[in-house]
Amino acid sequence: MRAKKPSGQIKRKANIRNVNPKIIIVCEGETEKDYFTCYKEKMKWASIQVKSIVSSKGSAPISVVRSAIKAQEDAIQSNGVDNKFDNIFCVIDEDRHTTHQEAPQAIHNYNKDIGKNNKVFVSRVYSNPCFEYWLLLHTSAVTKPYKAERNKSSGDICVQDLKNSHTSLKEYAKTNIAEMFDFFKQNISNALKNACIARDDAIKREDNNPYTQIDLLITYLHNIADGKKLKSNISFLMPV
Repeated sequence: MRAKKPSGQIKRKANIRNVNPKIIIVCEGETEKDYFTCYKEKMKWASIQVKSIVSSKGSAPISVVRSAIKAQEDAIQSNGVDNKFDNIFCVIDEDRHTTHQEAPQAIHNYNKDIGKNNKVFVSRVYSNPCFEYWLLLHTSAVTKPYKAERNKSSGDICVQDLKNSHTSLKEYAKTNIAEMFDFFKQNISNALKNACIARDDAIKREDNNPYTQIDLLITYLHNIADGKKLKSNISFLMPV
């Protein structure tokens, strides 16, 4: 079966606000959390709360979604509906996970039943094979598909490509991304440009390997930081 065409477009819902929306970004692991936390600190995005789940059972996509929904429920229960998040993002990888069909279905059910009522929707921000593919795009527009080889997952191979892509990244590890954040910040323009190149290539090939939507989220956050009036509820069009 041919993969559905990925899209870089964003579907926007109504409910325009004149103030920065309150945002939560729920991540699979500490690497993604540290990355967005560094962004928050550098850009002084006081309206963004970053939450990461790392459980003993693993960070499956469905667990990320459930954690995001619970965070919204807890926020409303503790301080009322006025304390709700205006945007909920789930940063999810493809690598080694088996619940990718459960995650989008859970998001669909929430958005249809609960999100529709409170005008807040969950968005899945997807990367294939892993978050490190977004980091790799800071150095070059890599478009080769990633496949597991022997005892290495597609994500493992992508991480190795990242470490080999620049001398500043050769010591990269999931636990030290904060130490290397200045490099990624300095090369964010390259990453945004390369992500568009990679997405165009994915559309031509009708294949979402490799693929990332982190650039769409970063662009959205930058627009908010610049004071632009944006619709506070957005849903990413997903490639799968």
